[in-house]
Amino acid sequence: MSVFVREERRDLTWDDVWGSEPASFGPFGVTRVGPVYAAVGLIADQFSSVPLRVVEESTTGETTRVPTPLFLSDPDPFLSPIDWRYQLTVSLKLRGNAYGLVDPGRRYVRWLHPDWVMVDESVPLQVKYYVLGKEVKTVKQGGSLLHVREWTNPGYVLGLSPIKQFMNLFEVADAAANYGRRWFRNAAMPPAILSTTKPRASAQELREARDDFVAAAQDGKPVALPGEWKWEKVSIDPAEAQFLETIEATATQIAAIFRVPPEDVGGSAKSSRTYKNRESDQTLLNVRTLQPLGQRLGIALGDLLPDRQRVEFDFDFLAQPGVLDRARLDSEELKNGSATLAEVRRRLGRGPLAEGDIANWQQWYATSKSEADVTSESVSTSTTKGKA
Repeated sequence: MSVFVREERRDLTWDDVWGSEPASFGPFGVTRVGPVYAAVGLIADQFSSVPLRVVEESTTGETTRVPTPLFLSDPDPFLSPIDWRYQLTVSLKLRGNAYGLVDPGRRYVRWLHPDWVMVDESVPLQVKYYVLGKEVKTVKQGGSLLHVREWTNPGYVLGLSPIKQFMNLFEVADAAANYGRRWFRNAAMPPAILSTTKPRASAQELREARDDFVAAAQDGKPVALPGEWKWEKVSIDPAEAQFLETIEATATQIAAIFRVPPEDVGGSAKSSRTYKNRESDQTLLNVRTLQPLGQRLGIALGDLLPDRQRVEFDFDFLAQPGVLDRARLDSEELKNGSATLAEVRRRLGRGPLAEGDIANWQQWYATSKSEADVTSESVSTSTTKGKA
């Protein structure tokens, strides 16, 4: 039987894995909680769009880029590389484990649904993996299964997900959201009350007064109420809308669990926010959320690479500087010699300059350089002479 074809199922029930929680609120159903969907979607979108490369380290410690193997540049026969990494992220964040099945020629790495894989840890030093009932060895053991984990405890090989660790919190968020939906769908509270001080008003009189009031209000006309009638707008009791505060509080907690900015998932940072704060959010997301994810995937894929080769992710791609900052950085690198003109132009997507273009530019720069450039050159020259 091929493990790429779903020909049999193992006898493992929902309760065996997740206990007595209803299936509708399982590890994937939990995404109906808005902050969870937002957090996982944000991480998956960001990580799946980060460029990657494969480098090889020499015996002297220098690294050079090498061609990217097909199982990284085109890892799935049915999915794009972005979709492939999105699947990995969703599986890790919602289930704590991602299982990749590698074909014999190491051409593809397909992520499997976590329910298709069973890990037998009954004998701690003889852990066994089963895919759809068939025992499979990991790549480290010379087999075809990759296992990437989210949260690990000593003595176990299975990863743990935030969903399982904080299920009670997610249930509170789901209950608050459900309460809000039921309240708005089924609430019988009217938007306003039209009352009369007239004793024993008939039902017909009440209906006529109500219909006349509604008709005048809908037409945008002034409404005249006789002395015995009073109109009062109904406001929601703050206690009745407590679920809104609950949702915001749980959203902030869920953001902390998934390590994303709380404002991005409906929570609150509870502090003053400036542009600089928001600008640094991407850097924090890269460092505390995306880089660990990239390390986990890179180390797992390293088992498929030759010795001294590894996968690297360019997380700076997500935090590109502005145009002026980019220009200042390019200028500084050119001045201190850390980059050549050709390298900077390649980075900007431009071709090399011809000799005539360089001569024209040098002539233009000599006649148009700013006072700051002249001062900088003077300081540099005097410093060089002083050292001599």
